[in-house]
Amino acid sequence: MRLSVLGGGNSGMTLAGFFSAVGHEVKLFKNSLKGQARYENYPVKAKGKLSFETTIGVVTNDIEEVMGHGEIIFLSVPAYAQDVFFDKLVPFLRPESYLCLTPDNYGGFRLIEKLRNMGKPPHQRMLSLSSVVFACRKTSEHEVAIKGIKEEVKVASINNGVLMGGIKQLNAIQRIYRPSENIFEVLLSNMNPVVHTVTTLMNAGWIESKQGAFDFYGQGISPSVAKVIQTIDDERMAIGCKLDLKLTSLLENMRILYGITEVDLHKALSHSRIHTQDLAPKSLKTRYIFEDVPYGLVPMSEMGKWLRVPTPGIDSIIHLASMVWERNFKDSVPKELFRYLNRLTS
Repeated sequence: MRLSVLGGGNSGMTLAGFFSAVGHEVKLFKNSLKGQARYENYPVKAKGKLSFETTIGVVTNDIEEVMGHGEIIFLSVPAYAQDVFFDKLVPFLRPESYLCLTPDNYGGFRLIEKLRNMGKPPHQRMLSLSSVVFACRKTSEHEVAIKGIKEEVKVASINNGVLMGGIKQLNAIQRIYRPSENIFEVLLSNMNPVVHTVTTLMNAGWIESKQGAFDFYGQGISPSVAKVIQTIDDERMAIGCKLDLKLTSLLENMRILYGITEVDLHKALSHSRIHTQDLAPKSLKTRYIFEDVPYGLVPMSEMGKWLRVPTPGIDSIIHLASMVWERNFKDSVPKELFRYLNRLTS
């Protein structure tokens, strides 16, 4: 199969390497490359939970070439970078290609809004994924470390007519994808905003004084921090319940995705072999705030208001982040979100 990956960071490089290792024709768009850069048979080595040595067919900063290649295109970048990539990819988006947002982070709504403002129709073959497949770190230009592999990734589409065909294509690569009830099940199944934001803000002093030189999960998630995380997770679940969604809790999600058997959320997070021994962010200028607050917690809070579900815990974390950074994080919610909420609840 011809596959394209947009994003040369942790997950993008790992995805492109994995796809190549299992025999697919892969082209990777790497925005950070300078000049007219194009590399063929780009070597990649993975170690850890999954090990392989392979070469990616093409790595380039020519997005037209990469977009023209893939039967399936995976956009795997932080949510705050999605709009930059949308601007680049829209001119070359072919109706026959599946575009997978991995994870979506409400980007599908923002892309629809962007296309509408340009006088273009929505892209019909857009798939929204609940999370990235690999818990991974890029350790050098050609090497990645894989600490965990998801055993299940939820998939939805704003256009339900393409969902099962898209999942069939995805499962031909790796049999871990399953359909979701609707787009909101996918969006509310991303656990990063639940865990990252609380742990970062409640460890702000330690992060700033130690420049992140401590185990973010193993040491940063104490019983008290876990209690706040549980509160945020309960509010996420309540939003899902109001939408008649059967969401899994954070603890149950860890069992499903990683096979973790702990019965206590504190122990599950702080003892997780997948997450422990990962250092904390070196500063509070981290995607754990700039991605997970505006593109995770803020949409949850706004959905709560729309659905009349109280979210005092989520609102408190948003308020704390806003005070720390002296900025309004609430300007990131696309209007398209409320159009679909209205369609679902009317």
